[in-house]
Amino acid sequence: MGWVLIVTAVLVLVPVALQLRTGEHGILDFAGYFLFASGLFIVGASELWLDPAIEGTGMLIGLGAVIAGLIVARPKRR
Repeated sequence: MGWVLIVTAVLVLVPVALQLRTGEHGILDFAGYFLFASGLFIVGASELWLDPAIEGTGMLIGLGAVIAGLIVARPKRR
């Protein structure tokens, strides 16, 4: 399951990278998506590589980043 979360994090960042490359939006417009993707990556990496004794802590940190990313990600206000 950890690999699925890591691949999902990369898939979230692909369209972000493409939009940044074309200059459609600035990097601060995607702060929520970066937080969300990093949270997914942290949860997946915790499940795969951390010792079972501290795996839960890593997953909670990643979940916090996912929730923060969902809160921060919002349409650009003009």
